[in-house]
Amino acid sequence: DAENVLKLAQEVDKEEVMDAKQKVASKGLLKDIVQEIEEAKKRREKEIKEEMLMEQKAAKDRESAIEREERHKAELLKQHRDRLQALDAAAQESAKVILAKSQEKETIISKRQSNLLKRQADQEERNKKYLKQIEVETKTTLDK
Repeated sequence: DAENVLKLAQEVDKEEVMDAKQKVASKGLLKDIVQEIEEAKKRREKEIKEEMLMEQKAAKDRESAIEREERHKAELLKQHRDRLQALDAAAQESAKVILAKSQEKETIISKRQSNLLKRQADQEERNKKYLKQIEVETKTTLDK
């Protein structure tokens, strides 16, 4: 019996040793697994931070591009407005010149018409005098 008890004790000891070894191995594996999980978690956090930074940079880049585009559009609009103002000023100046020339032509035409009317009046007056002179001469000639 003592031998059986000894064998049994050795077997129990072997099982306990095996269980203990498995537990130690399991704890070691658990530590490794926990460590891997922690490292994976840290890597993922780092990746997320990097992604956030990249997204922030991309957002800033987009915002800068939009601002540049808006400034460019504003500059084009200003240039277009300036051109329109210059064209308007040129058109107004041209209209003034045309109006001045038109008024000048009207003045010349009016003077010419006035001179023509005066000449016609003078001619009519001369014609009247000439007709009177002819009448007088005719009367004088008839009286003789």
